[in-house]
Amino acid sequence: MQNNSATPSPASGARIEHLLAQLHGEIGILVNESTKSQHIIDTDLAAYKNAFGAARQENAQLEARVRMRDEQLRAYEEQVQSLKDQVKGYRISVIVDGDGCIFSEDLISRGRQGGYDAARLLVDSLQSHLKEDFGENHYQFWIYVFFNKKGLMDALGRSSLSPLRSKLEDFVVGFNQASTRIVMLDVGFGKEEADGKVKEFLDRDVNLPQTFKVFFAGCHDNGYATTLRSHITVGRGGKLVLLNGYSTMASGMSELGLPSVTIPGLFMENKITDHPAVGSPVRKTVPTAEHDLDASGPPPGLPAPNRPLVTSPTLSFSAMAQKPADRRASVGSSARISPPPAVRRLNPNQPLSKQNPKPCNVHYLAGNCWLEGCQYGHDYELTDDQLEELRQYVKRAPCQFVNNGEPCLREDDCIYGHSCPRGPTCTYVKVKKCIFKGANMHAAGGYY
Repeated sequence: MQNNSATPSPASGARIEHLLAQLHGEIGILVNESTKSQHIIDTDLAAYKNAFGAARQENAQLEARVRMRDEQLRAYEEQVQSLKDQVKGYRISVIVDGDGCIFSEDLISRGRQGGYDAARLLVDSLQSHLKEDFGENHYQFWIYVFFNKKGLMDALGRSSLSPLRSKLEDFVVGFNQASTRIVMLDVGFGKEEADGKVKEFLDRDVNLPQTFKVFFAGCHDNGYATTLRSHITVGRGGKLVLLNGYSTMASGMSELGLPSVTIPGLFMENKITDHPAVGSPVRKTVPTAEHDLDASGPPPGLPAPNRPLVTSPTLSFSAMAQKPADRRASVGSSARISPPPAVRRLNPNQPLSKQNPKPCNVHYLAGNCWLEGCQYGHDYELTDDQLEELRQYVKRAPCQFVNNGEPCLREDDCIYGHSCPRGPTCTYVKVKKCIFKGANMHAAGGYY
């Protein structure tokens, strides 16, 4: 029987081996190329990862910068808005000639509480008036009353209102303590003292861009008409409102055509008159300002004169306080002038700020402490060096006018600081804890 299966020849086996070797070589080449490609991919992937990490880090830094700039932008916007508010503002200034606009008998009779009530009545009434005419706004009131305290006390003493003399000091204290922006200031003798300050503050406040309204209480005195008319002429009359004191307004003031407001119960409606002595046939009117004798007619309470009824000239409270007869009466009265107190000794082992009591800053640096019952010392004898030490110490406290963005009328004469003693390098201002808060109080070159 014949076997049909073919037996491979030697030549066929060699060819198969050659093909297998060739295939193995090609597979090796493919493996090598794959390995190289994988290496390239791994290298590129690592590069991409590094680039991505760097990009993320850079992005985080950029985001931090953006947040910082956003915060700076918000701070700048707040500053800009604050400046706009200051320029626009709803600053309400109330300027009172206290020699002619005298607070009511009821208010003065209540002493310190009456002073506080007078300030509250004044602010509340004007606030209501402004709200009714101009709507709800953030009105900020600054109230200044200038008067001659001794002249007023003397006038009260000569009238039927003499019991009010013992309450006037406390009334002034209560009025001043009602707010840091409310001031009742004794300007001393001389009508020019009160008039000068009234006109100076009037000119200043009318010209401030942030002033919305100025309520002027001096309607008894024609002498102010010229000043007011000058402001009306240059276009600032829209800021002015007259605040009535006496029931009768001086003719020159009524002719200005300015709007006026009356607050019932705030001021006396009539001028203070002398109390007639026993057997005296004539009751004299005591005018409260030199301009009260208006050319259009006699003062209220006196008949039209066909001959002089009173030989003494018209006097203000300030002028009356300077009459020799008044001075003699004052010395001879029960309210005698006390002898000067003995000089108090300083403790040489303590600085001025640690003395007991401490020296009164206002008394030694401004020359006049008005506060009744002031707890600080007024009877030390300080050397020039000690005064300078006190001056530098007080400068570490900010002036409240400048601190609230308001101009300080005393400027270089102000005893308080107009700039932070640490200057631009102050570390407290960065965390908003510095007591010097006004604009530019940390600027380089600011005066201390």
